[in-house]
Amino acid sequence: MGRGWSDPATDNGHYDGNGHVDQLHQLLTDLKLHEQPKDIIAHSMGGALAALYLDAHPPAQPSKLVLLSPAGLMNPGPIKPLRALSCMHGLIKKVLKSGQEGAWKQDFVVKKGDNFEVMMQMQRDQLHNNPHSFDAFFQSALHFPLYGIDEQASRVSKLPLSTLIMWGKQDQAVPMKPS
Repeated sequence: MGRGWSDPATDNGHYDGNGHVDQLHQLLTDLKLHEQPKDIIAHSMGGALAALYLDAHPPAQPSKLVLLSPAGLMNPGPIKPLRALSCMHGLIKKVLKSGQEGAWKQDFVVKKGDNFEVMMQMQRDQLHNNPHSFDAFFQSALHFPLYGIDEQASRVSKLPLSTLIMWGKQDQAVPMKPS
């Protein structure tokens, strides 16, 4: 799939929703877990993957689903124009990769001290030790359904699942208004 030490996928389809669903299903099948009830906890892009997976492979037995700030229902924001500018993808990728450390820093509330430095070093080590991880991230940003899976999510909502969906009150990607 082009993550970690594996070679990047040559077919961009591996980074779309179906590619991720197929890979997850193959993993669960190989582990002989595909027919067992599952408690699924998924965050961000994993939330969208969980919805797509359950839509394609509905559970035979009741399961539990927890989605934490799931993608798939998010505001297309900068993703839609990024995808439309295909002639600029090489340049955009270089700019984003060069600004990766700054993006990591934005994820932390406290941007100083020993814990912050340890976490930043862990991020640097991960990128160094997994040379294709940024490429996989970028290809997923281009091809994975980070928005627009409303129909699949609606079908999943009708499955016999105990479901909890959580968003933070300051979530900018998928802002939800209290009902």
